[in-house]
Amino acid sequence: MNLLSLILLDAVPSITSCEYWKGVLQNGWGCTLGSFAAIAASYGIYQITNRNARRDKEREAQDILLYFKGTVMNAINISKQQVQNLETYYKQIEINDITLPLLSFLPLYNLKRIAEGDSMDRILVAYIRQFPGKSSVKEFGKLISEVEYLYGQFLLLPDEMRLTLDYDHERKTEYQRLFKDSFALLGEYMLRQNPAAPTPAAKEIEGVTNEFAAHHSDNYDIEFYNRYFFEPLNDTLVAVMSGIEINQIFIQLAQMTRNGKQQFNFIKSENRHSAQNIKELIPGLKNAINELEKVATNILAFEQ
Repeated sequence: MNLLSLILLDAVPSITSCEYWKGVLQNGWGCTLGSFAAIAASYGIYQITNRNARRDKEREAQDILLYFKGTVMNAINISKQQVQNLETYYKQIEINDITLPLLSFLPLYNLKRIAEGDSMDRILVAYIRQFPGKSSVKEFGKLISEVEYLYGQFLLLPDEMRLTLDYDHERKTEYQRLFKDSFALLGEYMLRQNPAAPTPAAKEIEGVTNEFAAHHSDNYDIEFYNRYFFEPLNDTLVAVMSGIEINQIFIQLAQMTRNGKQQFNFIKSENRHSAQNIKELIPGLKNAINELEKVATNILAFEQ
């Protein structure tokens, strides 16, 4: 063995020496402690991340429930106001069954969000977590069901009212046509008369036309035309044809004025029918609102 080899061997500690194993153990403990520290740090980070995620999820669930609470409150308030509008509508017709009042419609966005919303599954999960128990799912389902009923009923109203107004307009247009044609035919007969020597029939009819002219004030008041034209003229014509004079114009006028009286009564009866339909709808709507308020007790009392 040469001198260089001896020098190198002397420089390396013997594996049987205490110093060697002491160094090995120190290195091992250092690595082990370092690994434990890394693991602990990773676990701590995991726990913090997990806790933050749970907190975020809980906060999200709370936000969802607050949003749902506001939507339900608005749906209830809108439903109550719409029912009140319906009550006002039919009560006005009970007072005046000739002129249909305008029915106010409220926006149904909040009811639609519940009845047709695509986020109900998420809301249900948050709801069950917040209000655990066997009745939660049934309670939530009942809430949705009542809103769907209200939404469906309110959704039909605009089209129904549009048809009601259209039919009312058609009936009143026909009434105006009957007056126009009757008045024209009556004028044709009266123009044939001798002002200095009118016939007995013309004298009777002239009394009706004078009353009509004296009280005329509103071209759109169909009650006036019924009271001062159709009814008195029809009564007069029937009396005239019973013993004073019979001619084809009187027969036509009698038929037209009779139709005018019937059309007037038809207008009134159909308007009352519209009011009755609305009146019959209200108890079901009120019952649905009451049931909605009952099943919404938990969500309406919810506070973050």
